[in-house]
Amino acid sequence: MFPQLVHTPLPWLATKRSGLLQALDYEWNSQWSKMENLIVIVCGSAASWILEKLINTKGGLHNRIKVLK
Repeated sequence: MFPQLVHTPLPWLATKRSGLLQALDYEWNSQWSKMENLIVIVCGSAASWILEKLINTKGGLHNRIKVLK
């Protein structure tokens, strides 16, 4: 069993003032990416926000998204 971090609704929590996306980038790059059994699941109805802010961004999570089938 994989530990999971589920964050929903991320678009409503991750405002510019909150710094949540920057914190997520930092934690992923400094610690979580080394944890082979960790899965971070992001879901929500704001698909365009998820695409823009997480999947297509050139920031700290660039090229770190994997689609699980």
